[in-house]
Amino acid sequence: MGHLAVIGGGPAGLAAATAAARCGAQVTLVERESPGGRATWHSLLPSKAWLSVADRLAGRDNALAFGLRQDKPTCDCPTLLAHIAALKNALDAQYRTRLAAANVRLIKGDAAFDDPTHIRVQADDNEHEDE
Repeated sequence: MGHLAVIGGGPAGLAAATAAARCGAQVTLVERESPGGRATWHSLLPSKAWLSVADRLAGRDNALAFGLRQDKPTCDCPTLLAHIAALKNALDAQYRTRLAAANVRLIKGDAAFDDPTHIRVQADDNEHEDE
């Protein structure tokens, strides 16, 4: 199997890159931001954290129906944002470890097709050409 470039390191790109590497391809994964993709870091992870906090706050409110009395809880937003950042860093490290273990080369940058079999990657002010 030859060299395969996967453009986009979201969940599908990560799966495609590692599966191709397991099948014997030499794989380069190009991602603009961090492995996991924009949806993971800017939508999924933060929204799940905020929903978890909201569910816990709602659960405490519902405890009053069972006679449990507590002070009204509040959310410390800076602490929650720090927690989200810590989760992001941990997941980013896990994704990078998995890619390295699968021998997938990761390039942070933007990719564009030059022709049907070549891409050009703009990464950190340097250009790379891959087939």
